Amino acid sequence: MKLPDTKTATVDRTIDVKKCEARCLSDCNCTSFAIVDVRNGGLGCVFWTGELVEIRKYAVGGQDLYVRLNAADLG
Repeated sequence: MKLPDTKTATVDRTIDVKKCEARCLSDCNCTSFAIVDVRNGGLGCVFWTGELVEIRKYAVGGQDLYVRLNAADLG
């Protein structure tokens, strides 16, 4: 994925993916998160709290984007 526009994003360069996930799930405003530096197991996290805009799916490459959904959205 090409990560969304960062106008509504916050970065924490000190946490790993597990702490990133926990932080996003504990914040009801968090809409998604991704790892900042994917090399060597990943470190740093970027959180989005608004609408996700300018997302693109690449055929090859890009980064993982973890999107938070409401249980009702899953059917």
